[in-house]
Amino acid sequence: MAGRRPGAPDTRGEIVAAARAELAQRGYDGTSIRAVARRASVDPALVHHYFKDKQRLVNAALALPADPVAVMEPVLAAPSDQAGEAFVRALVTTWDDPANRESVIATTRSGLGNAEQGSMITEFILRGPIAAVVDRHRPDAPAAVSAMLLAQMTGLVVTRYLLAVEPLASMSVDEVVALVGPEVQDVLDLDATRAPA
Repeated sequence: MAGRRPGAPDTRGEIVAAARAELAQRGYDGTSIRAVARRASVDPALVHHYFKDKQRLVNAALALPADPVAVMEPVLAAPSDQAGEAFVRALVTTWDDPANRESVIATTRSGLGNAEQGSMITEFILRGPIAAVVDRHRPDAPAAVSAMLLAQMTGLVVTRYLLAVEPLASMSVDEVVALVGPEVQDVLDLDATRAPA
């Protein structure tokens, strides 16, 4: 298990995949450089060669293959009275894609298991996808709208993917959109008289 394996064309990619699998299974605190190296069948020194520390490795492992800007395009283009359903459809379609699913699970498990990691992920989501949707469809929204959107999406990820609660875990995208979309729309439509700023 020492050094670079002969014939391995993408050792860095294999290390990232191993880290993603560890994070999905064990979360941030339960993932170590040694465990990642063991899963990737490389020496821990090689992991350090590519990634100077655990945080850089985690950042690479949690990066979604899907471009968040592209994922949000149909949501931003949707009429405001259909933005809730468009938001749920865009996210669940992305999360269901096998290329993204492990990253989504790893990110969520890491964020829930480590306060520092959770703060970073929350900040990214609130300032990224959620901010884009709120700025486009509810620029006058009270702060509670963004917080509730984050709460609903986190709840959906945990219930559908981490806990695999039925029947939600096996519903089609259309079924999830029909169930959750109206609730998200209600949050987007929340007015300042019903929520604290």
